[in-house]
Amino acid sequence: VIGRLSTVARDSGLREAVMDACQTLRTAPSKRKVIFTIFAGYKPDMSTTRADLVGETLRMCDASLWVIEARTTGENSFGNVEREVVVDRGSLFSGGMREIVASAIGIDTFARQIAELIAAQYVITYAPGGGTRTSTRKVIVGRSGVKVYAPAWIATQ
Repeated sequence: VIGRLSTVARDSGLREAVMDACQTLRTAPSKRKVIFTIFAGYKPDMSTTRADLVGETLRMCDASLWVIEARTTGENSFGNVEREVVVDRGSLFSGGMREIVASAIGIDTFARQIAELIAAQYVITYAPGGGTRTSTRKVIVGRSGVKVYAPAWIATQ
């Protein structure tokens, strides 16, 4: 059981929190914009903002979403479908990641791992040339243990 996340709050507003973070990050001068959140999946989400609006705002602010979700059981007992869409697809499409833990130790372990991944990131830029409208670019790595995290929506730009 996750005791360190005890709070008197009976609900959360994760979607509004992501919207607020995106609003702040839209004007940030950094090329690497990150939203890192830890939330209690066993608490109901009382957000009123639609998941599609949150996703579009996340895309427009050009930030990656990194999420640790604490659950007391294997299932989210509240069925927060809209929140699940935001944390699952938002992290995947933005180039971040999502982890689900059931202990305080898991939070610490994954927070460190996510921090290391974020700190090791760098921006790859290129200028198109010599191709056609149907040309594609693919980024791969040749070293084992290295992974590319990239926003899914950059492929459509």
